[in-house]
Amino acid sequence: MRTWLKQNPFLTLGCFTLVLFFLVEALQREGATVASERLAGPMRVFIIPMYLVWLVITMITVALAGPDGLPGLFGWLSRALHSQSALLPTS
Repeated sequence: MRTWLKQNPFLTLGCFTLVLFFLVEALQREGATVASERLAGPMRVFIIPMYLVWLVITMITVALAGPDGLPGLFGWLSRALHSQSALLPTS
């Protein structure tokens, strides 16, 4: 398990952020506003790196392929690599 977590840091970060998001919402609904406000800060900090990586990958894709994307097989390969980039192992 530890090896998998090291190989997929953004997937791990995304799952942790999603759980934290639901926890903050549940605490807010139960009326524990102080606890939910304290957890909302770290949740926002975890969202920023994921958003920036996605933004950079999207900007590169649009700069290379244009807003309409690449035609035919090249477009399919580009979309496949773009959607799988977060799941690739880092080491």
